[in-house]
Amino acid sequence: MVIVKTLSPGTSAASFNVWVALAEALSEKILALTLSINGFQSSRRGNVMSVSECLLDSQATQDTLPLIIFVHIPKTAGTTVRDVLYDTSVRGQALYQGELHAPDFLARAAEVDWLSGHVTHDIYLEYLQPLERQVEFFTTLRDPFKQIVSHLKHSFSRYHQENGEQPFDDVEAEIDRDVATTDFGSVDAIIELLRRQSDWFLNIQSRYVLGADYASLSDAERVKRLSAYTCISTEHTLKNIYKAWGFLKLPADAVRIHNNRNESTLDTSLLDAPKIRDFLAEHHGHDFRLYSLAQTMNFPAVKRAPYRPSFFPLVRRVTADNFNEEAYLAVNPDVAAAVKAGIFQTGYDHFEIAGHMELRYQKN
Repeated sequence: MVIVKTLSPGTSAASFNVWVALAEALSEKILALTLSINGFQSSRRGNVMSVSECLLDSQATQDTLPLIIFVHIPKTAGTTVRDVLYDTSVRGQALYQGELHAPDFLARAAEVDWLSGHVTHDIYLEYLQPLERQVEFFTTLRDPFKQIVSHLKHSFSRYHQENGEQPFDDVEAEIDRDVATTDFGSVDAIIELLRRQSDWFLNIQSRYVLGADYASLSDAERVKRLSAYTCISTEHTLKNIYKAWGFLKLPADAVRIHNNRNESTLDTSLLDAPKIRDFLAEHHGHDFRLYSLAQTMNFPAVKRAPYRPSFFPLVRRVTADNFNEEAYLAVNPDVAAAVKAGIFQTGYDHFEIAGHMELRYQKN
């Protein structure tokens, strides 16, 4: 049975010593893995290190520490939060919903520190029900108007390959095509797009956080379901979710990390037109209510004392904010060779042209 817990579990001194020993062993194991750069790049593309590569056989996680589940809602700063999770503990996995069907899913869930993915809260509950381990749910919300604008831009960018991403399946590809071929100079055309793709763009935060029956819930029922979360933050309070995880140490630059910024060329200025604002107030209203309600709630875990050991990776994904020339070349020998050969003047030249799309890494 899944046990949702929002208070810090008791952790004995003996258990803590076990974790310290594991951290040292895990660091050695990751160091060996990073010697094979090509293999590391392929296993980390769009994901964290595979569990089979980085997990140690230990009962300590299951016995003493709850599993962190991050419900990653599209375009709500979720990629930033997931990357901070990875930079805090390599013992985790970002997954797709289809991976919940994998025969070893529960075994992985019993061992990792955290799981993150575009998976709704109710689906997580369904698949984690047999897990005999405490589970803590976390998520981030974003201003519903800004979220929908960002979501549309992301779909447009993916269709035109502006962000180096590919659609996950044919359904996403068709939605991207629909967005990209819509006339964003027409208010009526935008509204018709949102009607056609309502399941994809409208009230998506409510669907992820509250469940498929979100539209039928009273405010009291919404509060009850929100209370099942250990912490819910907004785009303005990400530091709260970092504290609520309970890690003994966070990356020094955690509050400054902001990944997956949307730089789409799509002009969405017309979405601010009164007719579209009125449409969203009526048809996107569940997300507006959710966003307001969540900000009135108190999540005690934000103030609990840290108790969970951190497992910092020896490498981290490169962003424009954290790029370091020496660290980048150290774990990308192909780039170092290209710089030496004069193909690129610097490692940063490579990062700007290709590395940011290839999800490259550098020394932590």
